[in-house]
Amino acid sequence: TYGYMLWYDNPLILILSLSLFATIKHLFQKPPRTTALRLSTRVVTSLSSMTYGIYLSHFLIIYPLQHLLPYIGYTIPTFLLSFVIVTTLTILLILTIKALTPALSRIVFRY
Repeated sequence: TYGYMLWYDNPLILILSLSLFATIKHLFQKPPRTTALRLSTRVVTSLSSMTYGIYLSHFLIIYPLQHLLPYIGYTIPTFLLSFVIVTTLTILLILTIKALTPALSRIVFRY
């Protein structure tokens, strides 16, 4: 039943992470020329400064979601949707804490 759920000790996670990092680094290595590239560079820069906070807090979203998945079913679309939900809610959590208490955000999330 957990066929689509990968964990951190899976070598595929390391390969996918390194590939994604190399792709993003290659795409944003040159200075942006257009407005769209400048905006995407700002988004990537902002997200990269949030990565430690995302790493620390994403389990706050994953654990409640894990209890819902058995009722919904383990399919690839469900996994992708849960990935988007966890990522979005985690980023919103970090941005909310930064807006409400910037000092706490700097201490806990380093953002």
